[in-house]
Amino acid sequence: MFALRTFAARAPTTARLPARAVRFNSSSSSSSSSAARVLQLASQAERLSNAEAAVPVLWLVCGGLTYTAWNRLEERSAGANIETLLIKKKKKKKKKKKKKKKKKKKKKKKKKKKKKK
Repeated sequence: MFALRTFAARAPTTARLPARAVRFNSSSSSSSSSAARVLQLASQAERLSNAEAAVPVLWLVCGGLTYTAWNRLEERSAGANIETLLIKKKKKKKKKKKKKKKKKKKKKKKKKKKKKK
């Protein structure tokens, strides 16, 4: 969306026709006036905002982070890491099931004691 807005702001909406015919000569008098015109056009050019100038820098930072993260992974250990993560998840699930069973047993024992009284 941001890119579209900046493109729309920079895109010419009307055709600009030269007000007078410009004659290009190799003489020194015409080159000085054209140089002045170039300087005038350059001074009127839109400068990049800080956000626009930071985009390539952010691309480099993201690329560098991706590169270092990718290089830290080793093919042999990557599979082992995934297996350990899966094993840890299974252990946690088993612990939760055991806790639920213990709670159910305690509730049953309490109910039996109340019935006996």
